[in-house]
Amino acid sequence: MELPVKFLLLLATVLYLLLKLTAYLLITHQNRIFAKSHNCLPPGRLPSSFLGLSNWVRLTRAAKRGDILDHIVSRYPIHGNTWKGRILFGTSIGTIEPENIKTILATSFKDFGLGSERHDNFYPLLGDGIFTLDGAGWEHSRANLRPQFSREQVSDVEALELHVQRLMNRLPEGDGEVVDLQPLFYCLTLDSATEFLLGESVDSLLSPELNPTGAASGGKEMSFAQAFNVSQAYLVQRSRLRGLYWIINPKRFRDANAIVHRLIDRYVDMALHPEKRAKKAPEGKYVFLDAIAAETKDPKYLRDQTLNILLAGR
Repeated sequence: MELPVKFLLLLATVLYLLLKLTAYLLITHQNRIFAKSHNCLPPGRLPSSFLGLSNWVRLTRAAKRGDILDHIVSRYPIHGNTWKGRILFGTSIGTIEPENIKTILATSFKDFGLGSERHDNFYPLLGDGIFTLDGAGWEHSRANLRPQFSREQVSDVEALELHVQRLMNRLPEGDGEVVDLQPLFYCLTLDSATEFLLGESVDSLLSPELNPTGAASGGKEMSFAQAFNVSQAYLVQRSRLRGLYWIINPKRFRDANAIVHRLIDRYVDMALHPEKRAKKAPEGKYVFLDAIAAETKDPKYLRDQTLNILLAGR
């Protein structure tokens, strides 16, 4: 009985490899025909070692140093406005060619998509929304959200004044003193975005410890601002692993997602049941969540749309 089992395993392996090879050859052939019919030039070549591991290691190290944008930008003067190479088991194409960007985002928008990998990776935090969906799902979310961003609503700069003043109060008073503005700007965008979306700000700029990363919190539960930041940091780490994103799923990531969902769900519940609100929004004040709650009563849909827009605000 042992020989047939080994034989079947070998046969299954061979068949799998043949299927992968057939798919690769078919896609290569289709791409060649497409490139010829559209007069596409071949992309520059990003040097890639076996399975693209070296490129992935360099990307990861740049992220740890905090200069990943510089690392990515540095490729283009060397390899051209459009390049192709392997990064961790997969083929990547990078482009800053204006015509390519216009094609992807405008003239041939429907020919491109985020893919299931993006959806499955981001789903634990963002659910189904404009940052995770393709096709009909994306179009549905966009159609429902677009009316909520009229010129009158997004130009209400008076709502920013309080948060800007709070940011200014967090700046050191000493002349010439160096200050890291990044955590301040993160809290500013989060506070103003939550006021626009939920009707109330999370007031992260008022926190005694301005610590949006949630690092060394002394065993205390993360604040919403910290949890939202931590969740996004993990999503970025997972993205760099491409199809292996599921390897990164620690308790800290799951806890951060739960904290974010818990707060948003509380506001969703109040939008669906206004009588539960301790205080009502001022007369005439626009609240994004209330507006979309008037269109649908699905709590998960409301949470997902709110979180996707909050990500944009962040």
